[in-house]
Amino acid sequence: MFTLIVTSFLLSNCSSPKLFTAEELKHFNRGETPYELVKEYQKKLSQATELIFIFPVWWWDLPAILKSFIDKVMLSGFAFLEEKTTGDLKGLLTYIEKTTVISTSTTDKDYIESEGGNAIQGVFIN
Repeated sequence: MFTLIVTSFLLSNCSSPKLFTAEELKHFNRGETPYELVKEYQKKLSQATELIFIFPVWWWDLPAILKSFIDKVMLSGFAFLEEKTTGDLKGLLTYIEKTTVISTSTTDKDYIESEGGNAIQGVFIN
């Protein structure tokens, strides 16, 4: 087991913040991916007991490239299951014992949270 560190450099190899094609959406909706690199990241995640995310906060939110990474890698059947009748989600990455989020910004945390909410709380904790 090891620590997987997710940075903008790592993300640039796997993700591009663009609209998904209809074909990509079909794959993602089924919890599948057509990308070998995404499968490699899923394999690394499967072996990790700790995650570290390092990214800037832009316009009160996570960068688009990080959102794209989450969309492409954290798929249904890999990262979570959805109960079809209730819509409840069950996390599957329970072997990850610790996650650390390190973010940077040109403004302080209180200002970001008061103006735009807590994006880190919304994505990583809720």
